[in-house]
Amino acid sequence: MTLVDLWSKTTTRFTGEQRFTLAPHQTLVFRAQGARRLGGGMYVSEQPGRVNPAVDGVDTPRADPTIHHSVTAWSGTKGPGEHVQYGGWGGSRADRAVYGQVLRVAGKDYDTGLGVLAGSRLEVRNAGFRRFAAEVGIDDAGLAAGGPMRFAVYGDGKLLATSPPIDFGDPATVLEADVSGVKIVELVTRSSGPGDALPPRPAVWANARLLR
Repeated sequence: MTLVDLWSKTTTRFTGEQRFTLAPHQTLVFRAQGARRLGGGMYVSEQPGRVNPAVDGVDTPRADPTIHHSVTAWSGTKGPGEHVQYGGWGGSRADRAVYGQVLRVAGKDYDTGLGVLAGSRLEVRNAGFRRFAAEVGIDDAGLAAGGPMRFAVYGDGKLLATSPPIDFGDPATVLEADVSGVKIVELVTRSSGPGDALPPRPAVWANARLLR
């Protein structure tokens, strides 16, 4: 990370954490710059304006399990901060599971990706990227019962790639597709479970990304 002090024009370069001492009534203003974690592409969650949940996976409204929980108080200036509390029926979310939890598959946490429900279909407008990639799986917040899930990538209506059946507790599976020349990339999540007999199951498109 590089910080440029807008008053003195001095530059501070660091990794991790940097401490500053402020005099009484002093104000520090910086311009921050840093290297992108993903070179040669963008995470889908970085470009929400290009993502349209065509189907959200909610077949029958059910009570949101977080609606009776209090919003966590602000815990300090370190870390990513507190995420917004969700008060709907669940559905597609960027960098979080459908009801606000951390994205987690088979005990592994992901800080970037898409949280969705089974039965969802997302349309992603492609701005000249050539490849799509993600690690897909069933979110640990779901129920163990319900059968395996499949994830599929379509390009302008044509099937480009599909995952094998993935069960609850399975590690995330890499799913990649060539999207060269594709205008609309569709991310489809299907469940072979009993449908209305269970709440829609949460799934994860972890590290969903478009690459040059």
